[in-house]
Amino acid sequence: MTKVAPSGSEYEEQTTPSVVAIKEPLNPKTQPRTCCTGIIPLNLFIVSIISVMILSGCLLVWLSSYLVTEKAINDLSTKLINESGRKIITYLDGVMTPIAKLTKTMAREYTTGVVTIPMFRNYLFPKFVEFRTTGCGFFFSVPLPSRYTYTISGTTSNPFPVFAYQPFGYEGNMYPCYPANAGLKGFCQM
Repeated sequence: MTKVAPSGSEYEEQTTPSVVAIKEPLNPKTQPRTCCTGIIPLNLFIVSIISVMILSGCLLVWLSSYLVTEKAINDLSTKLINESGRKIITYLDGVMTPIAKLTKTMAREYTTGVVTIPMFRNYLFPKFVEFRTTGCGFFFSVPLPSRYTYTISGTTSNPFPVFAYQPFGYEGNMYPCYPANAGLKGFCQM
């Protein structure tokens, strides 16, 4: 079919509105949505996904390193505590075992009558020297308080053993005095 086009101003009036209607773009609100077009642009979506993946990777690396470090520190501190405990027990056994044996021996010998009060001074000194204690003695609470001991006195550079005793019913301590040239005579009361 052949179209006859009007001439002049009639042509312009008829063609202008139809041309405008054809060239007019579609409104974005009226465009149909597809699966790739959404609320956010595709490049923003990709950047967001990559950022989330990087941040979650960093978080997971930090979390795993934290957990591994915490476990390692707990294991090391447990080992340190156990080893220190063993060393402390070994040291205390080394110090306390001889003293416990000395105590049991002295108690058994006094109970069986091997050692009597007049013998305490001569009996205690070898025990004091042999076991290297800071004090060694017999202590009684019945019938009246009394004690017979060897202890260390003096200074750290010049220590010396001192025998002290408190007889039954006596309220003070008696210390034998041993001046260098006096021999074994005399007592000092303190």
